[in-house]
Amino acid sequence: MGQASLLLPDVESLDTQVKRAYAAYQRKVTDIGRHITLRQLEDTNETVFYALLREHLQEMLPIIYTPTVGEACQRFSEIYRRPRGLFISYPMKDRIEEILDHVLP
Repeated sequence: MGQASLLLPDVESLDTQVKRAYAAYQRKVTDIGRHITLRQLEDTNETVFYALLREHLQEMLPIIYTPTVGEACQRFSEIYRRPRGLFISYPMKDRIEEILDHVLP
């Protein structure tokens, strides 16, 4: 018997992945649900996220930006999935250099 492969048995094309991601997006019934779905996709596969966004920009822009992002900000702690970027609270504004010294190589 031959050696077992560590690779997936099939690799989907970008087009197929975008279609599958769009179907998942369409199954969401609320804008905040669509927003969460898109942010989750961005976290897990940026290539598919940007390809999907490029194909459906006019439809999705209100979901990833105004007005839905306002609700997402209000519900941030409820919908938080994983960290992206660096957040410095206003009370820490005078310590920005110190904070950056601890996170940048």
